[in-house]
Amino acid sequence: MAFKFSGEKQLYVELAERYENYILQGVIKCGDKLPTVREASRDFGVNPQTVVKAYNLLEDKKMIRSIPRRGIYVIWGEEEMIQDEKENGVVHDELF
Repeated sequence: MAFKFSGEKQLYVELAERYENYILQGVIKCGDKLPTVREASRDFGVNPQTVVKAYNLLEDKKMIRSIPRRGIYVIWGEEEMIQDEKENGVVHDELF
């Protein structure tokens, strides 16, 4: 994944904003699994701690959820998705 950092903000903030934009634009959807810290670190060419900080920002914004030994998942829009399914008569257990 090619990504040029502007240098105007700290790397982890730029990375978190990039993921946030993908989520808000629907490129990454509710229930999608994000890359592991190691994978994202390699893909973006940054230190793993940078990815951890970025993911922590997104968790603080309630956009993603880290599930031990399962991965990191997008939860933004989860409530809306559940409501839509209820309105359409779909029985839905919580995603996670």
